[in-house]
Amino acid sequence: MFATTAATHPRSLSTIVLALALPAFAGCGRATDLQTLPAAQAEEPRTATGRPTAPTRTSRRTFDETTTLVVTGRPYVDTLELPGVTLRGVETTDVMAKIGGYVETIGQVDGRDIDIGTYVTPETMLAVLQVPELEAERHQKAAAVAAAEAAVEQVRARVEQVGRQMIVREAEIRQAEAARAEKEALIALRRAELRRLERLAEDGAIEPELLDEARYALAAAEAAARAVEADVHAAQARHAAARADLEAARADLAAAQADLQVAEAERKRLEELLAYRNIRPPFPGVVTARNVDRGAFVQPAQQNSAAQPLFTITRTDLLRAIVYAPAAVAPKLEVGQAAVLDQITGLPGVRIATTVARVNAALEARSRMLRIECDVRVPAVDLDTGVQVKRLMPGQFARLTVKIRSWEQLPIVPTTALLTDDAGRSFVVLAGEEGPRRQRVQVVFNDGVEAGIAEGLQVGQRILRNPARDY
Repeated sequence: MFATTAATHPRSLSTIVLALALPAFAGCGRATDLQTLPAAQAEEPRTATGRPTAPTRTSRRTFDETTTLVVTGRPYVDTLELPGVTLRGVETTDVMAKIGGYVETIGQVDGRDIDIGTYVTPETMLAVLQVPELEAERHQKAAAVAAAEAAVEQVRARVEQVGRQMIVREAEIRQAEAARAEKEALIALRRAELRRLERLAEDGAIEPELLDEARYALAAAEAAARAVEADVHAAQARHAAARADLEAARADLAAAQADLQVAEAERKRLEELLAYRNIRPPFPGVVTARNVDRGAFVQPAQQNSAAQPLFTITRTDLLRAIVYAPAAVAPKLEVGQAAVLDQITGLPGVRIATTVARVNAALEARSRMLRIECDVRVPAVDLDTGVQVKRLMPGQFARLTVKIRSWEQLPIVPTTALLTDDAGRSFVVLAGEEGPRRQRVQVVFNDGVEAGIAEGLQVGQRILRNPARDY
């Protein structure tokens, strides 16, 4: 009977088979679309043939507890482990010689010659150089200073002498001017007497000889006045000459003082140059290299490629932890992030807290990695035991773990609930009252079993447990 029915109605049988196959095929198509199509297409409800459903038709689908889950959360700290840390002194310098000479002595600390491992301070004398030619030149400069000082004193005495002469010349001028005033008064007197006698002579009251005597007296007074006037001019000329001598003496004094300053500057330059015989460290630290012995000839560092450092000094009270981070995680690193230093060479189990102190603003040109630095005080404190750690030293290797971010309740989902689109973006499918909806998320970790969601999802939301299978 069924065979007859099938033979009699072949179109109806094909329709039934197609109707049974389409739901399963349509379900598989939706799961595939969610993983491969863009967000706008995956979220749009479609029919079994792939066409969008009409707005008036419903594409909602209900899900039970077996196909959905409520997002839970737990505390989580996002960290970044950076191996290959190198510890270096925050300051390291090669102590060079500014002047050439022979090593006369090597400094001592606690009765022993300074050598590698010796702790020194800026007051410590590392070495003393012997430079005989500079010593002789210093004596020459000292003699030049003494000669310049004597010249200054000599010219200063001349200035004082000419100054006293100026006082004398000024007195002579005043005396000549006083004599001129006296002569002018005498001329006025003689003129008055002459006029009086001329009136008496007109009346015939006196002898003509008296009138002649008055005229001669006036002429003598005028001649005396002219002589005094000449004395005044002579005194003024001597005063002007004395003033010129004074100005010249003062100019000579200024020149002598300038010569003295030059001589003193030369002597000071030699003394400062000779001060470089004493080799001292620029900062407190430990001697990590000593390259000279007594009697060795030291070449100056100025424009001399053959010059070698006498000592190498490194600060050990503050170390610089240097590490390079891959470019992929470089945007996560910033100054001030908490970090832990561990796996230190020779110090197993020791963990030291620090912070990111410096982050380079550019990747290294060759390695394309980002340099970051942390400062470590010595002695440090072990995080686990609280014991001081004093055996930190430049050259040790370690690992740095940087705390990027922490959550009190980080949303956690199973990895089966997490899908990825063609652009590599992660998303989950929300199971809301209005139907499933794609939600883009930012994954902070994925261990293959669970994934932590940093952004895009909150604790308490309901999502599909396995959208690739159930939707």
